[in-house]
Amino acid sequence: MTFGGKDQLEDLALALPMEAIKEESGSSEAQVSYFEFFANRRSMLSLTIGATSHMLLLYNSPTLANVIHDHGLSKGDAGFGIAICWTMYAIGGFLGGPICARMPRRYVTLITQILMVQAIVMIGPSQLLDLPDTIPIMFIGLGILGLAIGVLMVPMLPEIIEPVQLAHGIPLTGDASAKAA
Repeated sequence: MTFGGKDQLEDLALALPMEAIKEESGSSEAQVSYFEFFANRRSMLSLTIGATSHMLLLYNSPTLANVIHDHGLSKGDAGFGIAICWTMYAIGGFLGGPICARMPRRYVTLITQILMVQAIVMIGPSQLLDLPDTIPIMFIGLGILGLAIGVLMVPMLPEIIEPVQLAHGIPLTGDASAKAA
């Protein structure tokens, strides 16, 4: 499955049946424009969840080292502390596959979103929950945040692609996610 193409840029808003697209292109593979992913509600929701989750992961990196330095750590040690988040992100990516194999993707998405909220509160600190403003709690929050976002990214690609596949009658073989990646 190919996404995009020069001939499709002219007809982004035009929804053609898959048979017509196959006949025009002369290819046995279906072609789907990028517009289809933004027009499909479920696909757009998944794109939004993935984008906002990454913004949550990235928003604190430029300023958090200064905050940690103000708590008494050197700038070098603060950088190692922030690396906890990125290390857990990498580990979460590996754990996401087995978790998604045992649990529906929607539940994985919900659980990771809840974990991200918990992590942001821990990084905060939260005066409402009376959490102390200490470095270990911040680092635990960063670790939870990285792990949750790493796990979340595994089910997001199929959740973005499959609604468009179903709308166009393309079989769900798993090949589309592999080719899109």
